[in-house]
Amino acid sequence: MTHTNSFVEDASCDPWKYFKSPEEVVANNDLSPDEKFRILESWKDICQKIKVAEDDGMRDVPNDLLPKINDKICEIKATHSIVD
Repeated sequence: MTHTNSFVEDASCDPWKYFKSPEEVVANNDLSPDEKFRILESWKDICQKIKVAEDDGMRDVPNDLLPKINDKICEIKATHSIVD
């Protein structure tokens, strides 16, 4: 069973609202591999934008978050033959 598109859209826009870590995204059995990939890719993009904006006083991204997200993206791509 997969989540609705609106959930995936919302989780992609604000992953912190639904998940504490990238590992939680991967462990979620209600999400398809494509949905997990989409959420993680979006989370990575958001983190990269926040990292750039940190100098302007915006919220910080933990230093280990981007590597964790990248690891989980690689894991999903390797185990489910997802191509970005």
